[in-house]
Amino acid sequence: KITGLTFRDGAEGMEYAYFGSGIDDALVAKIRIPDWKKEEFMTNLPFTPDDGTVPCLIIGHGLPWWKPQALTERSAVEYQLPNVQYLKVIIGHEGDEVIVYVTWHCT
Repeated sequence: KITGLTFRDGAEGMEYAYFGSGIDDALVAKIRIPDWKKEEFMTNLPFTPDDGTVPCLIIGHGLPWWKPQALTERSAVEYQLPNVQYLKVIIGHEGDEVIVYVTWHCT
């Protein structure tokens, strides 16, 4: 709920990590969505094709499952939210699966 994103039926949370103590909290997540839900998900956010420069998603760096650079056919979106919160989302393919990487942090 803290990201403001809504994932519809068929989405599956694969991994997540929450880093928080009340100061500079952060959340990273990897979600699988059905291929047939990809367009619906993307029309709800203003994704732009990734030209090879994936937005800085350093928060998940070091986690063994955190590999947004490995996605093919990537698109990305980045938001500055109220109350000094930031949201970054990358969607793409990992093999034949549609994967969404999410980072949220508050400073």
